[in-house]
Amino acid sequence: MWNFKNPIRSFTFDEMACKNCSHCGGISDMNEDFMMKLQQLRDACGFALPVNSGYRCFQKNIDCGGHANSGHLDQDGQGSMAADLRVERNQARTVIRKAIEMGFSVGIQQKGNSRFVHVDTKPRKSGNANLWSYA
Repeated sequence: MWNFKNPIRSFTFDEMACKNCSHCGGISDMNEDFMMKLQQLRDACGFALPVNSGYRCFQKNIDCGGHANSGHLDQDGQGSMAADLRVERNQARTVIRKAIEMGFSVGIQQKGNSRFVHVDTKPRKSGNANLWSYA
């Protein structure tokens, strides 16, 4: 369970945990500010945002081919600042637009069976949020 000052109504500890992980046993070390912002995104969208991936331990990130500096990792003791949201095409535009308006970095995968929108608040060298496609 998280020890956050503010409750997160729409996302659970288990939902954000390192999925099916024999390495860490399902840690869910999420950043509180990120989770509050994710809750605000969910409220702004007005529909559920199921999570494919939240926190990842370093080994799980390697196993799934994640970037070495992924926002899913807790690299500096601040907690994970990323989530991959399972979003179908009819909701993707709303999620992407609202996430960008709120200052999230956004990655888009809307091809085939793996449709998701990645959102993160990981600090970037540029100081700006990024936008990319998993093509």
